[in-house]
Amino acid sequence: MCPIKIASGKSSMSEPQFFKNSAGLSVRAIAELTGAQPPSEARLNRIIDNIAALDRAGPHDLTFIDDAKYAEALRSTCAGACLTSERFAAQVPDHVIVLRTPEPSSAFVAVARKLYPEALRPGSLFGVNGVAAGAIVHPSAQIENGVSIDPGVV
Repeated sequence: MCPIKIASGKSSMSEPQFFKNSAGLSVRAIAELTGAQPPSEARLNRIIDNIAALDRAGPHDLTFIDDAKYAEALRSTCAGACLTSERFAAQVPDHVIVLRTPEPSSAFVAVARKLYPEALRPGSLFGVNGVAAGAIVHPSAQIENGVSIDPGVV
């Protein structure tokens, strides 16, 4: 089991969840979405249901590396899969599925967008659906479906 490592003197939330957990994506689906190349022996049906930094990733998380300054974190990651260029592929631990891609960070963003689509659209700070009491909307304004207008908006 891989423990979560926190640098000394720094605090961290134990479970930094801001969005609903998704059903996840198989390694095969991640490879298809990103164009990444998994090794032939990879468990393509393994489900990845979250994203995380190298040093925080667990066995169901996807991570990535594209900078040598994170090489130490790569060697000790507990991630289930890692998007990486050829440059770092040989340094990925054996228990992590390597997904080779020329643009690991862009591929990581594509997966994050798929896992957490609600993160792409800002929500109401007040939990409002529609026009809140206290919002001032001109009578001739046309408001699209799904729009939230918070209190105090003019």
